[in-house]
Amino acid sequence: DTLWIDSIYINKSRRKQGLGKMLVEQITIYAKNCKTSEIQLNTYFPEAHQFFAHQGFETVVSIPKWKYGLTCYLMKKTI
Repeated sequence: DTLWIDSIYINKSRRKQGLGKMLVEQITIYAKNCKTSEIQLNTYFPEAHQFFAHQGFETVVSIPKWKYGLTCYLMKKTI
């Protein structure tokens, strides 16, 4: 019952234009149509962590210095 987002990347030159928000909205619609109860992902980047938090994702757990010295954030959004 969980949709896992493996990777989303918006080129730096295209950020701050609403593309990421539209993409998350479309993923959420897709997940609802598939009768999925939540969406999960992980990220290592503070900017992405903040972005997903603004899109309604909550941090389930953070693992400091998990990979390459970066903190891993496991996040989920209940739908």
